[in-house]
Amino acid sequence: MRKTKRILLYVAMFLMALPAFAGETGKEEGGVDLKEILFSHVQDAYQWHVTDIGGHPLIIHLPMIFYSSESGCHVYCSSQFAHEPDADGLRKGPDGFYIQGAADEKGRIVEMVGGELKPVCFDISITKTVLVLFINAILLVVCILAAARWCKRHKADDPAPKGFVGLIHMFVMSVYNDMIKPSLGDEAPKYAPYLLTCFFFIFLTNLMGVVPFPPGGGNLTGNITCTMFLALCTFLIVNVTGTKAYWKEIFWGDVPLWLKCPVPLMPFIEFFGIFTKPIALMIRLFANMLAGHVIAISLTCIIFVMFALGGTMGKVLGGVMTPVSVFLSIFMMLLEVLVCYIQAMVFTMLSAVFISMAHVKEHEA
Repeated sequence: MRKTKRILLYVAMFLMALPAFAGETGKEEGGVDLKEILFSHVQDAYQWHVTDIGGHPLIIHLPMIFYSSESGCHVYCSSQFAHEPDADGLRKGPDGFYIQGAADEKGRIVEMVGGELKPVCFDISITKTVLVLFINAILLVVCILAAARWCKRHKADDPAPKGFVGLIHMFVMSVYNDMIKPSLGDEAPKYAPYLLTCFFFIFLTNLMGVVPFPPGGGNLTGNITCTMFLALCTFLIVNVTGTKAYWKEIFWGDVPLWLKCPVPLMPFIEFFGIFTKPIALMIRLFANMLAGHVIAISLTCIIFVMFALGGTMGKVLGGVMTPVSVFLSIFMMLLEVLVCYIQAMVFTMLSAVFISMAHVKEHEA
């Protein structure tokens, strides 16, 4: 057991030192900049950098739509802006517009006015994250409508479907019977559409993020804006549909009077808890999916970082770490598939629990 702990400690120290090695080697010619690789994958961008072929980047260019208080509404393509930033960190575009940020990074759009850079007022560009959102939404609708079409054409006492439709039915029944109904009871049919939508959207989005090539590869649930919107939907449903007894327990709960007056200690704690629940939903999904992507990419980059060290030592370390990195990457990807399901399940289950807590009934005397 002690030897195992020592080995794990050495491996952890080695992985912690990788960014330092990567930072040094990335500055040299032919080196690997691990930081740039990680951030280019997990951050949003105005274009989708797929890969490099023969030293030339393969990029899916996206429309940029924004409004400037100085010159009005503008529509451009990301190909009209420079891919690499200049010495000032600006990627030049047409008509005096720039993207203030590094390559493969969303940054922000600024305009040169009177020798000064001013950010635009309103930016609704179709970024990489937005495009991934549209793709995943279309795939989700197609998958669900395929199962719904089968249900429309068959009766309830017909044999169970097989293949892909049967898989969708299995997931629907599993989520409804094991997650939604135990928490909501008789109210389960009322809130099942929302909770099932949350589960399938998060699960499909997580799986598409594991796919390393378009239309997959987008880190949608690793973007805190997406998880914040999902948590906000649960927050609104919980508090808008909450019963009078739910709000009474928050502001005037069944606790000793001195905890409520003159210092409203318990009402403050309960009211603060209204906001911590959706924040917990938001951070849990965001942090787990972002960490999974970062770890998977880091394990893959170990090979290139070792060879980039150069010399005999770099070749030896690269040869030794290649099978280790491949094994760990495969293991991490399989684990990530499991995490995709677990995170969708946890979000759905906690949302159902929070909704049921808001539907508390008056206690009988």
